[in-house]
Amino acid sequence: MEPTTLARYGLLLVFLSVLLDQGGLPVPSLPILLACGALAAKGEISLPLLLLASTLASLAADSVWYALGRWRGPQVLKLFCRVSLHADEIISDMERSMRHHGVFSIVVAKFVPGVATIAPPLAGALGVSISRFLFASSITGLAWAAGLVGLGWLFRDTIAEATQWIEALGVWALVLLGLLLTCYVAYVWRRRRRAAALERGRSPEPLPGEPADVPSEAS
Repeated sequence: MEPTTLARYGLLLVFLSVLLDQGGLPVPSLPILLACGALAAKGEISLPLLLLASTLASLAADSVWYALGRWRGPQVLKLFCRVSLHADEIISDMERSMRHHGVFSIVVAKFVPGVATIAPPLAGALGVSISRFLFASSITGLAWAAGLVGLGWLFRDTIAEATQWIEALGVWALVLLGLLLTCYVAYVWRRRRRAAALERGRSPEPLPGEPADVPSEAS
């Protein structure tokens, strides 16, 4: 039986989708990991290589953000505040958590939507050692990928039917995915603009590595 398109290019798709997803782009790596987990259960994709590809991609994305945080911490975190909803509150909460719990906060952050991408540059800005960061990022990347691949393995029959239906659609599946992705990006962008308009008059808390503003005395 000829392997499916996903079986032939699954490892490459997993690596690229996880790399872009963990890098902060709206790329859906979750359904790809689930589908490849179902293929691994049927022996069409190597399970060790699947976990290795996803873990390396996650580690690569985290490492880039960590390096940017060490190099230009406040500027990178300000970027998140401009493009993400309530990022300043998330950064403040994560900073307190990292100061109290260390790399354990990085472990937890990987499984929290909206926090996973912010944690690596924040760790760099706070001066978390590279060895501790890489260890925590590797373990959490593997655990995160294994959880999604494991779900795909358990529900392999249902996922296989959905995958066959998508492949039968051919190019129309890509068109549908593009439309859904466009609608999602437009929705998130509109929400962020509204939130930015509401919070424009509020003074944000100083970011890690950035000096606090000192109010000037009235003359």
